Amino acid sequence: MRRTILKLAAAAALAGLPMAAQAAVTYSFVADSSENFVDGSTTFTGSFEVTLADYVTSNTVVPLASLTSCSVVASNGGATSCLNQGFTFPSPDYNWVDFGLNYEGGENHFYYYFELGAFATNGVHESIVLGPEQHGFLTVSGSPDTGGPGTGGPGTGGVPEPATWALLIAGFGMVGGAMRRRARAAFA
Repeated sequence: MRRTILKLAAAAALAGLPMAAQAAVTYSFVADSSENFVDGSTTFTGSFEVTLADYVTSNTVVPLASLTSCSVVASNGGATSCLNQGFTFPSPDYNWVDFGLNYEGGENHFYYYFELGAFATNGVHESIVLGPEQHGFLTVSGSPDTGGPGTGGPGTGGVPEPATWALLIAGFGMVGGAMRRRARAAFA
């Protein structure tokens, strides 16, 4: 009976501990215009979204299968589909998003330039350099792996909620009481 009570007390104390949140940074890219440099008349619009464990800080190719969503439309109604998407650091002056798509069976890549640090800063970032003929927005949101408990990083954990403390103290109290009773029974 006592062992059952001890097991239940330990389970109740552990059940009250908060689970570690998974770190996640979501990148949502929207291309509201992409000039086709092949024929000069077809334009493309599209978007993709991906959630990663941390901010992008180096050249990264995101496989099509890892994207949360992806869509692309040609202004002339031609057949289009998404490819792998990329985040690139080509120069010390800017970063770019590589928006990859298939158009009429051919692979195309459109590059949208963003200010330095855009990939690691939450907020809405507007493309720069090329102007209205190739324009897009990148929204970065979320919380990267900051090293909290369960995230694999080397940080410090958060402060437990009051209910967690109460369960932990109650569990220790029940275990201490059971040990005290066991000690009395051994000397009697």
